Amino acid sequence: MTFIRFFLLIFLIVLPAMADDFSHGISIFGDLKYPKNFQSFDYANPNAPKRGEVKFGVEGGFNSLNQFILKGIPASGLSYLYDSLTESADDEISSRYGLVAEAINLASDKSWIEFKLRKEARFHDGIAITADDVVFTFNKLIAEGHPSYKMAFRDVFAAKKINPHLVRFIFKNNRNRDLPLLVASLPVLPKHFYEKIDFSKTTLQPPLGSGPYKIKEVKPNRSIVYQRAKDYWAKDLPVNRGRYNFDQITFDYYRDANVLVEAFKSQKYDFRQENVARKWATAYDIDAIKNGEIIKREIMHSLPAPMQTFVLNLRREKFQNIALRQALTYAFEFEWLKNHIFYGAYKRTESYFANSEFGSKNVYLPQSNGDGFNRENLLKAREILLKAGYKFLDGKLIDPKTGEKITIEFLIDQASFEMIIAPFVKNLRKLGIEAKVRLVEENQYQTRVNDFDFDVITAVFGQSTIPGDELFAYFHSSQKDIKGSRNLSGLDDKIIDDLVKKILHAKSKNELKNLTQKLDLRLLTNHYTIPQWHNNSYRILYRDIFEFPKIKPKYSLAVDSWWVK
Repeated sequence: MTFIRFFLLIFLIVLPAMADDFSHGISIFGDLKYPKNFQSFDYANPNAPKRGEVKFGVEGGFNSLNQFILKGIPASGLSYLYDSLTESADDEISSRYGLVAEAINLASDKSWIEFKLRKEARFHDGIAITADDVVFTFNKLIAEGHPSYKMAFRDVFAAKKINPHLVRFIFKNNRNRDLPLLVASLPVLPKHFYEKIDFSKTTLQPPLGSGPYKIKEVKPNRSIVYQRAKDYWAKDLPVNRGRYNFDQITFDYYRDANVLVEAFKSQKYDFRQENVARKWATAYDIDAIKNGEIIKREIMHSLPAPMQTFVLNLRREKFQNIALRQALTYAFEFEWLKNHIFYGAYKRTESYFANSEFGSKNVYLPQSNGDGFNRENLLKAREILLKAGYKFLDGKLIDPKTGEKITIEFLIDQASFEMIIAPFVKNLRKLGIEAKVRLVEENQYQTRVNDFDFDVITAVFGQSTIPGDELFAYFHSSQKDIKGSRNLSGLDDKIIDDLVKKILHAKSKNELKNLTQKLDLRLLTNHYTIPQWHNNSYRILYRDIFEFPKIKPKYSLAVDSWWVK
């Protein structure tokens, strides 16, 4: 950093607030949908009654109530405890409206952003939320939080308290298009609470928050219960009106996916989103659905499809060879799975930006007739390997560089995935690859993934409606050696690094589309992962105890706007 640039940043920190150019919201592209004095989001009913108890089922377990660090497995629902500076709307893209902050002021040159805090904002213990808490939160997350925070806020030079209710974030540069929105989404933690609590450690002590719910009861690995905060300071703000209507929310944990399904069918919990096509097609032929006690619905959505994919760990020397990666892509037979396991419910994912306008249209993955033999594709895979110098010795594939047999382990933490991977393993063995599946429990799985101790895993790379900073987390080489980072494959590709940075700096939607399509093409043609499948709908089941607003948002189920009959 040059001396002049450093001087300017320091100058911005000590500079008093400029003219009042504050707004009630902020958006990346285009105008805000909701005007300054809007009463509620369109998909919320401001007259919805607040009552009732709701239960959700969760597979697995939890051992921590600290969701902000790498260690531990946090409980579901912890976000209910915390308010952020701003709140997103589920019916528009890349926009946020004031929550803890009543107004936002983004510098015309985008070199800084200010937040004017609401004087009525309170934590659950009644203590006011101030700029000290915002600055504390930012610094604590950078220093001791999950590595994703340090990555997301890498272009923030400093957070500065201007006065007790005004905070300014100074940016290192004005090229990161998403940075103002990322900063605006910052949750606010209580400084006075964490001065007595070690933030860097897992804990089962209920944390202090400021959000719509408090923790009522905790049973580690079994359940967590949230009670609506009836004295919630922000309950009548436009961003909250008609939302958070359940008096009590319980998350019950089940160790086994099949038991979780059976528990729902017995109506031990109230809502389920079914992500397994086979279960959606076969598991719910029950009286409770036939007589209307349980509602089964499929709702189409407009969200970009997440890239669910087999991640190849490029930190392993064997995966550095593009020929092996390409051969693996040919060995995966989606068509057989679609016909025999998925009941025709899924589409093959052929883009990192599927179901959106940002993906490349010029890449086609290998296809088969779905007969389970995959003969033509396996012959093509063998041809690719032989051409690259691989040899077959006693039926085993030999690495041309090391002379060692090629072995591949698929690491999973869900037993239901074994039947999906089994045909893939069978095809790999036909290529002389010693492939196997290793099933481990959730905590061990997460530890191994955080440490990049795997050959192949299944991961989901969710995409925002406007591609941006998440791509840096997924694909930029600076993230590949950071424990717990989302660069799971260990990508180190300078062309991709350059494309990701240009995407973050794109000034128009057309420029952005051109760049994301180039990125998509580069990722797919280098076979860094093996894309799986997706669908463009929510498959949900719920007990007939809910009512809903008349208007449904375009980009979410918005369950927090439902209420109990």
